Amino acid sequence: MIQEARVLTTPIRNEISQPTILLAEDDDVLREFVTEFLERDGYHVVSFSDGLALAAWFLENENCLENVVLVCDIYMPGASAFDLYERYPNTMMHLPAILITGFGTESLHDRAVALGASAVIDKPFDMRMLKEAILNAGEKLTGGN
Repeated sequence: MIQEARVLTTPIRNEISQPTILLAEDDDVLREFVTEFLERDGYHVVSFSDGLALAAWFLENENCLENVVLVCDIYMPGASAFDLYERYPNTMMHLPAILITGFGTESLHDRAVALGASAVIDKPFDMRMLKEAILNAGEKLTGGN
């Protein structure tokens, strides 16, 4: 079941210390599939259908980003991942982000990494690759511990 985005009043935490996943993907089928896959693996997932919904969530929850990893489609309606890096540099700089794209050129990958993305994954992708990227991003949150 997909959880709708909501305003939080305390940092996101879960019982098993896995990071919470903020998932921004405009393709409904892919968003639901990724959400269900990650939830079966024990992750708490908050999903968004476009960049504007994610941006609104950032504004309402800026103090609740402890132990959070962003998985974000680069090109979405309303605001792209690049727009988010430009509009919210302080948030994005401290948030491990895995960017996904159906248009994975070398220059796009280079731009994403230069902005601070932890990983860039081309669609279609193997879910094991996404899970590995999330685990690597989670290690950055804990300092490798």
